[in-house]
Amino acid sequence: MKNKRNLLISSILGLIIGWALGFLRLPFLAKNYAFALGFITCLAFIALLLLLFSIWNKHTSLKNIITSNSSTSDATVIQKIYGNLWGTFLILLAIGGLICGFLMYQQKGQFKEQTVELSEKMEGQTELIETIKNNNLVLLTSVFSSKIEDELRRSKGSLSETTIGKIAKLSHSFKPYQHEEDSLSINKLSPERAELLLSLANMEMDSNSFNRIKHSTTFASADLRKADLSGLDLNGVDLEEARLWGANLNGAKLSKANLHGADLRWANLNGADLTFANLKGSNLANSKLIKADFSEALLKWAVMEGAILHQANFTKSNLLGAELIKANFSETNLTEANLYGVYAEKDWFENLTEQQIIGIKEIQAAYFLKEYKTPLSLHGKFYLKKKAEEK
Repeated sequence: MKNKRNLLISSILGLIIGWALGFLRLPFLAKNYAFALGFITCLAFIALLLLLFSIWNKHTSLKNIITSNSSTSDATVIQKIYGNLWGTFLILLAIGGLICGFLMYQQKGQFKEQTVELSEKMEGQTELIETIKNNNLVLLTSVFSSKIEDELRRSKGSLSETTIGKIAKLSHSFKPYQHEEDSLSINKLSPERAELLLSLANMEMDSNSFNRIKHSTTFASADLRKADLSGLDLNGVDLEEARLWGANLNGAKLSKANLHGADLRWANLNGADLTFANLKGSNLANSKLIKADFSEALLKWAVMEGAILHQANFTKSNLLGAELIKANFSETNLTEANLYGVYAEKDWFENLTEQQIIGIKEIQAAYFLKEYKTPLSLHGKFYLKKKAEEK
């Protein structure tokens, strides 16, 4: 009975030791409990030694075998004791190892969560620092704008190379950051660059000075939502990944402008000059593009779903992989446009004929619609392929 009780107590103490060692393996993950666990482990270890010492004293045959005063029956008893001890030790070792492994696995998950949480906090602090920095720069911008206007008055609308270089450096210092009111978006924006561009555009500046500013200054990621840029000369301007949602660009000059990845949803681009512009990956969904000129523009993978393209000019433009579903193409010029991979409706060719598209015969002769189905979609999408690839 006593042997069973001792075995039970040994098992419990072994479990405590294995459990405690599992936490102490990586104490920095549970630093608040490291001392308590260490103390419990020591107590369990001492108690285990005392239990073994008690067994030693009660089994005199164990002493006799060591002092060479043992008989055959004593040797048999010793073998049984050794067998029980080694069996118990191995069982406790296995249980302790399993518990330790399980706890380490849990701690690994906790460590990952803590790492992600720490990373998010650090990113938030970095963005807060950038916000404070940009706010301070905005104050400097207002002072700098006054100096620019003074120079323009003295030089009759012209700016020196030194001033233009300072404008470029100031815009570069405005780093885009995540906005709390736009937390669902992954894109970082710079309202400061937008304010700088609008301020410069409204100054009485000669075209030569403004052109030099546009070619040396970046306005990438500028937050220009619903901004009024109608009629402005923005040829060659860098507006990569800018937010131009709902902006008024009616009659704006954007030839050779960099609008790569720009958000132009619901924007008014009626009569805008976008010749040779880079609109790769831009989003023009539901925008107004009546009589807009996209001649030789790059529109790879652009989204133009629901856009109004009445009398727009796409001569020699590259529309590779663009999405044109539900777009209005009435009297649109698609002469020599690259339409390979364009996504459209099943009856797209019939709609083009009804809408009196310029270049429709060449398009029908060169392309055919092919259905593309994904495992998750019930209805396939249709895209254009060249008839030379048709089997």
